[in-house]
Amino acid sequence: MKKFNRELLVLFRTKSNSNLVERQVESLHELLYHVEKVENIAIAHEVVHVKSRKIIKRPRQVLGILNAPKLKPFVFLNNLN
Repeated sequence: MKKFNRELLVLFRTKSNSNLVERQVESLHELLYHVEKVENIAIAHEVVHVKSRKIIKRPRQVLGILNAPKLKPFVFLNNLN
């Protein structure tokens, strides 16, 4: 798997083996790699247009709005979780 340029803080209650810590960090990187995909972000969010009173839930439309160079005023991204 690709090495990531990310800082993670992992806390353990007891003193742990360094190999165990490395495996935990690698599994966290792998988990975050799949969660942070743009398609998954579009599925987990909706766009709320306050002025036009619309809620957009379709992932392709959400991606289109997120990829816009400049957002309109009163357009919000809402997490569905």
